[in-house]
Amino acid sequence: MNIKVFGPQEKEDLLVFPNPFKKERGFFYVKTKETLKEILVYSPSGRIKKLNFVSSGEKFKVNALGLERGFYVLVIKSDRGIRVKKIICE
Repeated sequence: MNIKVFGPQEKEDLLVFPNPFKKERGFFYVKTKETLKEILVYSPSGRIKKLNFVSSGEKFKVNALGLERGFYVLVIKSDRGIRVKKIICE
């Protein structure tokens, strides 16, 4: 398992946007040159949900329908390892 941690001077090549995202929209994007394998979301109560996504080049549209408003932790698995991101649903 490969987990990459970025320091303050390093440019990160994986973006999650918009953040925060609107619950009514039901989706957000992940932009990366990596090949995504899986996106898991952890709720504050520790529940895990697998999110479906659709690729469009380097941008992946992530279906977030069913997420309630709040703070979530994303675990993004790709061909280069695992990334952890925070996201807010408004």
